[in-house]
This record gives sequence, structure tokens and C-alpha cells, in this order.
Amino acid sequence: MSRKVGELMADLLPNAETVVVSYLKAINVIGNNVATDLPGPDGSGNYAWQDTGFIRVGSIFEDINYYTTRREAVATLECIAFTPNASKPPYPKANLIAEKVVNSTLPNQHFNVLKGKLELPSRYYPASVLEATIAVGPRRDFRLVQDNRAIYMVDLRIIWVALPNS
Repeated sequence: MSRKVGELMADLLPNAETVVVSYLKAINVIGNNVATDLPGPDGSGNYAWQDTGFIRVGSIFEDINYYTTRREAVATLECIAFTPNASKPPYPKANLIAEKVVNSTLPNQHFNVLKGKLELPSRYYPASVLEATIAVGPRRDFRLVQDNRAIYMVDLRIIWVALPNS
């Protein structure tokens, strides 16, 4: 099949990482402040996400059913809060972000996203999220305390399928 100049067609299959990031953005837990990498500071040392927080999608473990297209992934989410020049890291703010993730999985919270077509970045086939639940609840991360950052982790379990290109 030939493509016309400027025409974008889906040619990448979705993966768990892309589905989890797109799902969290679609349900608007924390706006678009979701990615696999934490953005650094701007030229003046400020973080674009310091007022709202950030969700970094960390390690993902996935069970692939070879007889169907259904996939089940568990993603460790780092809910990060930052307060410049504070005397201690803002753990309550990081916990609030984690609790928003938990609340987003309660029944009937995001039925419009669940079982619907989830838009992924261009070049990816779409996907559908069938179910999203919490595998492990919020917990404080003590490994990295720097720059007045606070991190709460939560494990999101997501069941999804790739959809045909439409």
C-alpha cells in the first residue's frame, strides 16, 4: 500500500507503556503531566509540573494471552510532588495524587474511557481498556529524597486489547 505525502497511518502496535500513559491522560487524573520520564527544570530552575505534580510510569509487568488479544499489565506509578525551598518533602501532596489514581478505578468513574477506543499517539493502532484496578495501594517511597521531592507509589492493573486500525 502506498502512502500519500503527509499521510500518517498506524504502523506501530500498542504496548503496555503507551496504553498506561494514554489511559492516565484520558481519565485526567493529573492532566497531561504523565510520562515515562520526569521532565527536568527549565532554564530558571522551575519545573512545569511543580504546582500540580507528576505521574511517572515506571516498571511494567505484563501477562500476554497468546490465544486472544487480551493483555494484562501491572504498572508501578510514581506520584511525584515537588515544593521548592520547603523545609521537608510534600508527602501529603504526593499521597493525594496517588489517591486520585485509586479513586479513578472505582466503579463507574470512567466508563467513557473503559471499553471505548483509547486514542494513542500517532502511528499507533488504537487500544481499548477493558478494566483498570489497583493491584497495590499507595505507599511512600523512601529511596530517593532530593530537591524537596516526595514520591508515593501505586500499582495500577490494567486489562487492554489492541484494536484494528480504523
